[in-house]
Amino acid sequence: MTPTKLRVLIAVAAIAAVVAWCIAALVDSFAGRYLPLPATAAGALWLMAIALGMWGWIVRPRLLCRPGAEPLPAVVAARTAALALAGSRVGAGAVGFYLGVGVFLLPASQVAAARSGLLVCAFSALGGAALVAVSLWLESVCRLPADDGSADEEDSETGMDGLARDVQRSRPR
Repeated sequence: MTPTKLRVLIAVAAIAAVVAWCIAALVDSFAGRYLPLPATAAGALWLMAIALGMWGWIVRPRLLCRPGAEPLPAVVAARTAALALAGSRVGAGAVGFYLGVGVFLLPASQVAAARSGLLVCAFSALGGAALVAVSLWLESVCRLPADDGSADEEDSETGMDGLARDVQRSRPR
C-alpha cells in the first residue's frame, strides 16, 4: 500500500461535488423540491471520525512499539492502515458531496428548506473533513520506518515483500 496522496483526495472530493450538484439539480427540476438531506448524516460522519480517532489513540503506542506496550500483531496493523486509507477516501467523498449540494442550495438560502439543507451540508462537510484528518493521521502512525536500502522491494532469497520482511524482523527470537 502506498501512502494517500492529497491529489487523490482532492480528485475524489471534486468528482463527488460535481455528481452531487447534478443530482441536486435533477431532483429540483424533476421533483420540484430540494434534495432531502438527513440530519443524521453529519452525526454519522462525526461518529466515524471520533471512533477512528479513539482507535488510533488506543493503538498508537502499540504501533510505535513504545516501552511497556505489547506490539500490535501485523495483521491488525495492516487492517488499521487499510481502515485509515478507506476513511480518508470516504471522508473526501462526503466533503465533496455535501459541498456540491451546498453550492446548489446557496442561491436559495432565503428559503427555509434550503437554509436547513445548508446547515446539514456544513456540519456534514466538517465531519467529513474531520474524518479525512483523523484517517491521514492514523495512516501516518501506521507507516513503517524507512528501510536502510539494503533490500529491494522483494527479497530475492525469501520471496517476502517489505511488510512481511519487517514483520519477520520484528518477531522476538
